[in-house]
Amino acid sequence: MSQTLQGIWLDGSVDPHFHGRNSIAEGDGRLEIILPLAAVEHESIVLIGNTNPPLLTATEASQYISEAYRHLPGGVFPRLYAAPLLTDRTTPTMIYEMRQCRRVAFIKGFLSGVSNDGGHNVSNVRALQATLIACHDNAIDAPPLPVHWHMERKFDAHGSVIEMREREWYAIENDLALVLEIDPEGSHTVKHVSDARTIDRLRCYREKGFTVYAEIASHYLVRCHEDLYEGQGGGTAFNAHDLCWPIYKSRASQLALTRAALTGAAEGWAFFGSDCACHKNDPTRESDSKITQRGVVCGGTAILPAVSKSIVIDLFVRNGEALSLDAFLSGNARRAMGLPPADTNALYVREERTIPESLNRKGVHIRPFMAGETYHWVRKE
Repeated sequence: MSQTLQGIWLDGSVDPHFHGRNSIAEGDGRLEIILPLAAVEHESIVLIGNTNPPLLTATEASQYISEAYRHLPGGVFPRLYAAPLLTDRTTPTMIYEMRQCRRVAFIKGFLSGVSNDGGHNVSNVRALQATLIACHDNAIDAPPLPVHWHMERKFDAHGSVIEMREREWYAIENDLALVLEIDPEGSHTVKHVSDARTIDRLRCYREKGFTVYAEIASHYLVRCHEDLYEGQGGGTAFNAHDLCWPIYKSRASQLALTRAALTGAAEGWAFFGSDCACHKNDPTRESDSKITQRGVVCGGTAILPAVSKSIVIDLFVRNGEALSLDAFLSGNARRAMGLPPADTNALYVREERTIPESLNRKGVHIRPFMAGETYHWVRKE
């Protein structure tokens, strides 16, 4: 990073948490809307495998990336990677194939019952010990495969439903502890951290020598749980398009995440991930819409790539930590995932822009996170 009178020069960034969803299978326009916007902002992008159909093998991941490249605008050449899903049926042989596939950045595990995984998840962590060890053993001559986790549990060990704001912490106390017990040599990242207690526990694990990382998404830096119910004019309403999993926590957790982003960037254990997750804005549909015909709302924020990066730049500049921006947006994620160093850079200038109320293509409507609000740092073309 270098700061000039014109603005801030940043290394080519990485978004290790981008949901293209299932537009290639359905031709519904979502990937065509959002991927070109991300391609302008990031040098490297990891597409998460909870698509329809899901990405469960190296071959499926490679085919998906080949298709995704077809949706990029001319003259834009980001590196695209995929993250297949870790499930109860993932075998060591499947892991070895992923390790040898240059288009696979990591494998992602959803714990059962917490998110949009289509039933392709992990119910029994202990049963996957051999599979987790295969991610880094010496059975083949290939780089290790990091494991990234959506760390939430819906049900406790007795089958009781866990209160929504306690689900991440329950998984950290139980599932992450078990993961590190059975796979102490692996590299494990907790994605979209939302709870201050998770940050404290990851610090403790790192002090004990475990290779663990925190991925921090921009929307958790500007929203807390109470913001979901802030209506216009000081009233109360439910902001459905802000809803995401894990759900936002307290204002104290939000502040803890901002501190973790700033300090963890400099110390090498925290990095950015947008968790951009587009859902169609079509209340006439019975499923696969942000708000369905039955009024059911699914989690996931369509945060625009330029907005998610602007939030981060604003935070670091405001706190006098601009020198750590490259680490948070690029370097730390590259080291954690074994990606090549950045070979591009871009100038960002302070300029106020308004987030559009809607994105539209082929009859598909997406309402962005913070629609109608402003952001303050833009890429200079």
